[in-house]
Amino acid sequence: MNKNKIFKKFISHELIKEKYQLEETAIPSNITRALVSEIPIIRTIAILVDELESNQGINDIALYNKINIYLNNNI
Repeated sequence: MNKNKIFKKFISHELIKEKYQLEETAIPSNITRALVSEIPIIRTIAILVDELESNQGINDIALYNKINIYLNNNI
């Protein structure tokens, strides 16, 4: 499955959309746009999907650190 499909499945999940009050129009159509989104949950999920699909050798700690740095700088 490609990154765009995986991202859309995560971000379109009812619980995510409801909890973060995401309107369909706010959800980027692809992961490239999601990676530069100003909406933290969209960008966080995009980073997770992108890293896990692009860098199969990434470990949990490295991925956690990348997400943690992004969230600390933007929230």
